[in-house]
Amino acid sequence: MKKIILFLILTQSAISCTNSEVTADDNQMSEGKYYAVGSTYGKNKDNQFTQLASVWIDGIPTILSNTAIVSAANAVAFYNNDRYVAGTESLSNGNTILKLWKNNTSESVTDGNHHVEVTDLIVSEGNVYIAGNESVGPLNSSIATIWKNGQVLRLSDQTSEANAVYVYNNDVYATGYKVIDDKKIAIVWKNGVETVLNSEQNDLESTATDIYVDADNIYVVGYLRNSFKSRAILWKNNSPATLSDENDFSQAKALFVHNTDVYVVGCDIDTDRYDFVGKVWKNGTLVTEINGANPKSIDIKNNKIYMAGTGLDDRGMHDEGKIWESDVTNLNFVAKYKFPNNKINAVLVK
Repeated sequence: MKKIILFLILTQSAISCTNSEVTADDNQMSEGKYYAVGSTYGKNKDNQFTQLASVWIDGIPTILSNTAIVSAANAVAFYNNDRYVAGTESLSNGNTILKLWKNNTSESVTDGNHHVEVTDLIVSEGNVYIAGNESVGPLNSSIATIWKNGQVLRLSDQTSEANAVYVYNNDVYATGYKVIDDKKIAIVWKNGVETVLNSEQNDLESTATDIYVDADNIYVVGYLRNSFKSRAILWKNNSPATLSDENDFSQAKALFVHNTDVYVVGCDIDTDRYDFVGKVWKNGTLVTEINGANPKSIDIKNNKIYMAGTGLDDRGMHDEGKIWESDVTNLNFVAKYKFPNNKINAVLVK
């Protein structure tokens, strides 16, 4: 199999992006066209080098925003061949603006009067749902929020975070956590009504990170933790199953249901050295480990699995954005694309 190395130097771009080359190992993506979102290192409007919200199409980057101090793209979705990307632009006063890019045309969803975080995005029947958090209220606390076509839907009036959104049969599901009695508790919201996720260890805090819904089941992943331990968890219809070993400091970040198989990606964290070992679980069983990897997004298309996140470079010294690919039958993940000096937050294959 011929080995191809692609160096995409952005010297002709209107915005100079030093060290933003993307390399592809072995072959390009085996099936489909892939879209990665995150941020690339380039010059903003003030001619300062910083992280800029970007989308990569089969490894070729397009900068979405260079008008803010810092910007980032966090989630990507498609609807009727239109591409939607959600992210943020940071302002000099510490606040942020929630941005939605539709086919590279930008829209400001919030006014910049508060700090906003974007965590997820889905488009269903023409409606755009963005999950995230906005610091509002007397204490300027983070509040779990869904923006539907730009309209604000607060999920709580207490400190909380929404980490994912999913729409099924016109019902809107979100998941994250809410602070109850000074402790983070994993929550699922259905059309704004909350359900506390069960935990077999009440001494640990819980956080939910992703959600998937079908006709019969609600799947949620996340973790239980305190300062000394963290356990990756998969909830199926609010019944928790521990994915990680008791002595590992583990977190589950994202899931994807393919046919009847449930895939979960996450990592173990060495809290002393802050090293990562990427983890892939299939139907509750650990099937793959990737040293130096911190995957946080997963997509499956044409029997191929794609994971996006950060991983160590070839020298094992610095983090770089990466996309890994594997066939669903062999689960042998290869870092197909590497993004030196760039951050990759999500991947979608179309």
